[in-house]
Amino acid sequence: MSYHEDEVRVPGATWWDVIAGHARQHPARVALAHGDASITYGELTGRVERCAAGLSARGVVAGDCVAMLAPPTPEAMVSFLAAARLGALWVGLNPRYQPREVAYVIGHARPRLVISIASFEERRYADDLRDALDSLEPDAARPALVFYQGDMPGDDSLERALAGAEGVPPACPAPYGDPAQPSMLVYTSGTTGKPKGVLLSQTALIYRSTVQARTFATASHPVVINFAPINHIGGMHFRGLSQILAGGTIVYQERYRPADVMGLIEKHRVNMLMLGSTMLQMLIREPSFDMAIMRRMEWFIFSGAAIPMPILRRVQEHCPRIGSTYGLTESCGSVSYIVASDTLEAAAYTIGRAIPDGQLRVVDEHGEPGPAGEQGELQVRRRYSMNGYLRDEAATAEAFTADGWLKTGDMAVCDETGNFRLVGRIKEMYKSGGYNVYPREIEVVLEQHPHVLMSAVIAVDDELYQQVGHAHLILKPEGAVSESELAHWCRERMANYKVPKRFFIRSALPMLSIGKVDKIALRQQP
Repeated sequence: MSYHEDEVRVPGATWWDVIAGHARQHPARVALAHGDASITYGELTGRVERCAAGLSARGVVAGDCVAMLAPPTPEAMVSFLAAARLGALWVGLNPRYQPREVAYVIGHARPRLVISIASFEERRYADDLRDALDSLEPDAARPALVFYQGDMPGDDSLERALAGAEGVPPACPAPYGDPAQPSMLVYTSGTTGKPKGVLLSQTALIYRSTVQARTFATASHPVVINFAPINHIGGMHFRGLSQILAGGTIVYQERYRPADVMGLIEKHRVNMLMLGSTMLQMLIREPSFDMAIMRRMEWFIFSGAAIPMPILRRVQEHCPRIGSTYGLTESCGSVSYIVASDTLEAAAYTIGRAIPDGQLRVVDEHGEPGPAGEQGELQVRRRYSMNGYLRDEAATAEAFTADGWLKTGDMAVCDETGNFRLVGRIKEMYKSGGYNVYPREIEVVLEQHPHVLMSAVIAVDDELYQQVGHAHLILKPEGAVSESELAHWCRERMANYKVPKRFFIRSALPMLSIGKVDKIALRQQP
């Protein structure tokens, strides 16, 4: 699959254009499903209009920020589409956030309005949000709070809460006309400092969604399970807006529960399973899971972290169309893809090729593009990436090169086939005896061992070599291997300064919500 940027034809300038088009073409098709309830595309436009009218009645205008605290449910998507219609900036808050974390986002984003589910999993949010507001700086503006019940999936409690006692005005403001302005605010994980607010425009979100939908096209329309939190681009874009763009169906799961996945697949005729490595392994271990269900899938797609080759082989036996993507919040989602025509080795060990062509490059330490086979920083063309970081001009300037490329912070190599292989994170790089070492390169070698399921390498201080690597491993069931055997395996495949000095066998590794190993937590383990 190969095409250029100017060959991508998006279906509308704004998200309102997109859903209004679907409402005309297939009004009875389910757009959003949750529990036993669903919202069709014909109904979705009305829900969005009523929500936008409610926001407007609360004083929200173009340029304002609206925050939403909720689990992955249709209300989150409706509120985003409504805010985008008004030209407002939308930010998602995770129900797992503690008041301190909520206060940080509210204090930095400065929303005019915070919409929150009243309670979720026995936690009530009124007191938490008020505590968060009380902790703001004395001169900080206090947003208005609106709570909706959300007890019955698919009901209109969100629109009714926004309407208040006076009712929603019958007329909804006309759609806002500048899709290049920021419409979504996504906060980075903050593992290297305070979270930064990434500003994403409708234009960028629609473009990236168009490319993803085109790359992972289905025979009719995609039906996807979405369990990812709404404060993450994986929930709102990868499993969310990309499916809306394709006229697909999003089946919401408030929290990932492997035991329920089989039932959701059967009930909604899911045809595209999008799971990270951790989620897939949890599903496989579920007693009720039958790998034969993969035969119903047009695609199995993963992102965020590599899946071990033995597991990919099991999936491919039933679902030959395996896809994968690479992207980051700042790039506004996926910029490279593994597609069905790629080898399983490419899916396991690379992040695929740039789609469309020319979206990625690898540069040396002087910022110059190098030939295939030479490692350097992976960079993304700026045009459909973030607008910048909210209220952080210095960080925005640092994120881009002078000639218009986004710095990913990932070290990569482009091979002769055009596929990119990640070597490691620049910030994770450590020096051992004067040599640069990238943990991901070591992890890939370890995960090729027949008994190793997953690996994570961290740097620790060393009196002689400055820093050395410690490898933490999960073995396959019935797998057994000694530290000396692992060291020998590595020495045969890499320079001696890259070989970890210690190997630790773990029953589990600490994980972030996005499916990656939490290396900060790993360093704190005894």
